[in-house]
Amino acid sequence: MRFGAYGLATAVSISRYTGRNHFLSDALVGSVIGYGIGRYVYFKHHDSNLDEQKQTTLSPRSKLLPLVTLSYNGRAREYGLLLTWDF
Repeated sequence: MRFGAYGLATAVSISRYTGRNHFLSDALVGSVIGYGIGRYVYFKHHDSNLDEQKQTTLSPRSKLLPLVTLSYNGRAREYGLLLTWDF
C-alpha cells in the first residue's frame, strides 16, 4: 500500500514537471513537505495498541479464494505458482 501511494505521488510530481507546470525544485520541495506532514500526522494520531492487536489475532482465510504461493526450483531453474484451496 505504501509503495503504491509513493509511486502515485512520484508520478504526479513528474507529470507536473514534464508538463511545464512547475520547476523541478517546486516538485522536490513539495514532495519533501508532503512527506513530512504525512509522517507527522500519522505518528501524532497513530494508536500503537492497534499494532499489538493486529499481530496477535489472525484473520481466517476465505474459502472462496485460493492461497497463492510463489515457487522456485533452483536446480531446474523453474518458476511457478502454487494454488491451494481450503474446503
